[in-house]
Parts: sequence; structure tokens; C-alpha cells
Amino acid sequence: PLGFLGWLAVAWVTTGEPSGYFAIQSEGWGARVDGGAQTLRTMVDFVSGSPLSLDARLNVLSIAVLGFGGLVLAVRQRIDVVMVSWAAALVVLTAFSERQASGGRFLLPAFPLFVAWATAIPRWLRTPVVVASSMVMTALFVISTRDLGLTP
Repeated sequence: PLGFLGWLAVAWVTTGEPSGYFAIQSEGWGARVDGGAQTLRTMVDFVSGSPLSLDARLNVLSIAVLGFGGLVLAVRQRIDVVMVSWAAALVVLTAFSERQASGGRFLLPAFPLFVAWATAIPRWLRTPVVVASSMVMTALFVISTRDLGLTP
């Protein structure tokens, strides 16, 4: 938290605005906080079968399955409240972002979600899941290095 507060201070001094960090995010990346309106619209479009980009589909799946599903699992498994709070804050920030191409990446630091999902896997299924995950990650790496259009 102190590092992030320091970064907010640097952005304030650099831009001359107290909300300089948010101006940088908006101007540089098109990232805005919209209270979840865009995420909700994308989720409705996903469920209704409307055409969506690959990024939008991955964002919906990452927020719904990894984010909210992981939070439910973490609470049910009684994972430490501080870790669950950290993960919940990241899920909310991700869902409240207007930018729909970054959901999965924004949730990567929410490690308690991964802990919750990993501990929910039955022991007998852990090795096949690790092998399948490795294969999928390798395939995604290869695809992303051959065609930058497929890189979220």
C-alpha cells in the first residue's frame, strides 16, 4: 500500500492534479472506473449470446469464474479474512473498470483466489489439472508469439 500511495504522490506531482494517476490511466490506457456498468453490459451480452470479442469473453469468464467463484470458495474454505479482503478488493476494482481487455491480468495478484480454487480440487484430480493447465498455458504462449492479434 505504501508503494501505491507513493506512486499516487509521484503522479500528483508530475501532473499537478491530485487525481493525476487516474488521468494517466484514462489518457494512456483508456482505463476508467465506471462502477461496473461496462462489465455488467458485457456479462449480459455474454449470457444472451451477443457477439463479443475474445478479450470481452475472457474478461467475463475471469471475473465470474475466477473472481466471484474464487471469493465464494475462499469464504467457504475459511481462508484468512485479510487475504479474502485483498482478493475481494481486486475483484471489485477489476469489475468496476471500464476497460474490458484486462480482467484476467488484473486478477493475477489476487492469489487467495488461486489458493481457493487449488484447494477445492480433489486430491486425485490435482495431477491431471496441473498437466492440463501446463499444456493450455504452453499452447497459449505459442499462439500469442505467432499472432499478436490473439494476445489479450
